[in-house]
Amino acid sequence: MNIGYACTPLKIHNKTTRTFTLKNYTEEKLIECIKFNLEDLYEILKYNAYNDIFMFRISSDIIPFGSHEINKLNWSNIFKDDLKKINDIITKNSIRISMHPGQYTVLNSKNLSTVEKSINDLEYHAKFLDSISNDKSNKIILHIGGAYDNKKDSINRFLNVYNSLSKNVKDRLVIENDEKNYSIEDLLYINEHVQIPIIYDNLHYLCYEGVDTDSFKILNSIKDTWKKRDGKIKVHYSQQAIDKRIGSHSNTIFINSFLNYLKSIKDFDIDIMLEVKDKDFSSTKIVNVLKELNNTLDESNKLSALKTYEFYLKERNLELYNEAEYILYENGMIEFYKFIDKCASINIDEALSLKALKEFYLCTEKFLSKSEITHLNKLFKNNDVYKAKEYIIKISRRNKLDDNLKNYFLHNI
Repeated sequence: MNIGYACTPLKIHNKTTRTFTLKNYTEEKLIECIKFNLEDLYEILKYNAYNDIFMFRISSDIIPFGSHEINKLNWSNIFKDDLKKINDIITKNSIRISMHPGQYTVLNSKNLSTVEKSINDLEYHAKFLDSISNDKSNKIILHIGGAYDNKKDSINRFLNVYNSLSKNVKDRLVIENDEKNYSIEDLLYINEHVQIPIIYDNLHYLCYEGVDTDSFKILNSIKDTWKKRDGKIKVHYSQQAIDKRIGSHSNTIFINSFLNYLKSIKDFDIDIMLEVKDKDFSSTKIVNVLKELNNTLDESNKLSALKTYEFYLKERNLELYNEAEYILYENGMIEFYKFIDKCASINIDEALSLKALKEFYLCTEKFLSKSEITHLNKLFKNNDVYKAKEYIIKISRRNKLDDNLKNYFLHNI
């Protein structure tokens, strides 16, 4: 079982979403953006592999204007060495990658121009994946699209367009249930006609059906849509955010709910893409839980987990850190994370938060410029904890201070 997250890690400064506006387009800017995006993709994959995160969704923005007619650049040739380097780290570590085109890539649209642009977008995504991996288990995830007041006709439009796609795209494409238009049952109907793998999203299922379900039943119904060449069944897992609109992703993956999910899918060997706001924090959380269940957890995992949440605990209650440390070493990682989850409901004490922030700042001050220090001290003087955290994140990314970014409490999640 592999665990992954989408697009941009929080714990390191690297990102693959550099772009610019169309009106400012120049080939020089495009080349510069692609260069930095590819360099950072390599660093992200290296970081993920080091932390036993072997799944990753690559941003569609990795090549700015990837499917736009303005982009005539032969990027796959210009950056062949960078792409080969990325291929090597993917292959060496058996990392499973994917891409997920956005809401404007709609194959069943009634607008022919939209369909044409959508096909071009899928060709771009397939080309990029082909440039870094020959493994066809690395997929492009797509929703069916709109229902347009007639689901049957809309499905038929999807089928007709799908049948016109290149083999390259078909080899990569998988479909996912959504929260309001197309259910797992609808996707199974589509699969009967075009044999396309199905991704099960548990939160989308809950939104569409209005009730939760036994994930075993769903996985059992879709397992045969995944052939050997497609790799292991892949699912999207998320949890409903408290007090947010239905379908909103939670800030973190809460362990009790995940363990219940894990119990329901125990008979399947699947890969799980986490869709959650704290991204690689939750990925590490789940990786550590699986390690403990498999008796492969080591001391470094414990030390890292404790350091990650140190100030998160201290800004709520000074005793919480000592309690968490005791739980971790006496009761184990799973109980430690349950305790961390419980602490999420404890209100932050403003005075303690400021104290924790200043304690943290003392460890960071030597890496900052005079102007950065002056601005931070101004925020401290105004007791503006939220903005101080945001500013530390900003300057930590700018100055590549990844040790700062690994502190959960800074991210205002």
